[in-house]
Amino acid sequence: MATFDADLIIAGAGCAGLSALWQVMQRPNEHRNVIVIDRDFEVSDDRTWAFWGTQDAPFAHLADRSWDHLRVRFPGWETIGRLQKGRFQTG
Repeated sequence: MATFDADLIIAGAGCAGLSALWQVMQRPNEHRNVIVIDRDFEVSDDRTWAFWGTQDAPFAHLADRSWDHLRVRFPGWETIGRLQKGRFQTG
């Protein structure tokens, strides 16, 4: 079994985890051993990230995305609708 020494462990390589890693890396005078763990480092686009911050925050432009359709699914039921000015229209 491998062992690692770390000053900081970041759980999750999503938007929040990678943002935290970026913040740590911006302090070059504070040498830290950092480990990032994630359940799965898959290369697919199946996640929805949320970002709350100012427009001038680092990487804010990467977290900006909009959708015009929404799919709602439950076991045995699904609907796809159009998003329009805060409303969800089906059919």
